[in-house]
Amino acid sequence: TEGSESEVAAINTNHENESAAKPPMVRMPTPPPQRPPPSPPPEPAPPSAFTVDLARMVDAEAQLDYAYAKHAQIIRKTKILRREIETLEKLPVGYDAFKEDLEKLISDLEKSK
Repeated sequence: TEGSESEVAAINTNHENESAAKPPMVRMPTPPPQRPPPSPPPEPAPPSAFTVDLARMVDAEAQLDYAYAKHAQIIRKTKILRREIETLEKLPVGYDAFKEDLEKLISDLEKSK
């Protein structure tokens, strides 16, 4: 047993020397578990009849709103043009248009002589 005790003591001293020379072990974080890659999404299905009808209705409403706005704009322009035409028809034409200005000019020229 004496030999075995000396052997154990030698092993213990060797073990102590090795542990003193080595840095303490650092535990590495465990990697996240491997997951299989996600499966590809299914092929897109054609839209339902309700969705198609709803899209058509929204498009028709947009076209109707645009047509109404154009109609209202044309009505306003028509009213403005009619007023302008009435105003132009009331204006004097030809000699009557500048008669007063011509008479005033002639009278001013005669006064200056």
